[in-house]
Amino acid sequence: MVRERMEVTDRDVSTLRWIAEWWGVTVAQADRWWRLPDQAGLHGPGGPPRTEVARRRLAAMERSGLLVAHRMPTSPAYIYAVTSAGLSVAGLAAWTVPRWRWSQFRHEHTSTSVALDLLEAGFDVVSERRMRQDDAIGAGSWSLVLPTSRGARSHYPDLWVRRDATEAWRAVEIELARKSLSRLVAILAAYRDRGAGVTYYTADASVAQAIRRAADRARLTDVDVRRVSGATRGRSEPVPAGVGHG
Repeated sequence: MVRERMEVTDRDVSTLRWIAEWWGVTVAQADRWWRLPDQAGLHGPGGPPRTEVARRRLAAMERSGLLVAHRMPTSPAYIYAVTSAGLSVAGLAAWTVPRWRWSQFRHEHTSTSVALDLLEAGFDVVSERRMRQDDAIGAGSWSLVLPTSRGARSHYPDLWVRRDATEAWRAVEIELARKSLSRLVAILAAYRDRGAGVTYYTADASVAQAIRRAADRARLTDVDVRRVSGATRGRSEPVPAGVGHG
């Protein structure tokens, strides 16, 4: 397949670096990111691009091989994910290309949307993909260690967040499906041992109840459970209570 050549702008590079943080993003999510205050320097005199302009720019990057477009099975919309060529242009050639599976769409889409909610509220946000890439090269220590019958294993939250550099990082977990109580207890005990607080986002009342029971068993008091109003829209209660005090 012949790829179109495009002139890559600073905004394109910044966009590719952001999309690389996630398994994939929608046009609406990219549009929200472009409108964040710290992206203002990339907008030029006309301000943030209109959503239709964003749609055309992402499509152009897909035609140039910098992004791959996955069509959603229930709508004409697309999810855009970075390719190896896109990672190279973004200066992230050492990063791995996301392995896309539709079974993870609901969770990953919600995670990205919650991250955008928090960015809009002024938080620093570290994505799971960045955690894994940092840890792979020894540039971070983001993971928790969970004991299992087969030895220790790593666990990553969906996000680490903080208000600013003076505050401690707080974990954010997107919990749309119910885990076993024993697994929840092990994860929450690991946060307790690390001295970190955690905020869970869920759309299911029974999941919220299970998290609270597990927190009691793990003896972790700094646990906040919040609701995502639409698991595929991702709009959430915007600020994790107690952030920075974990």
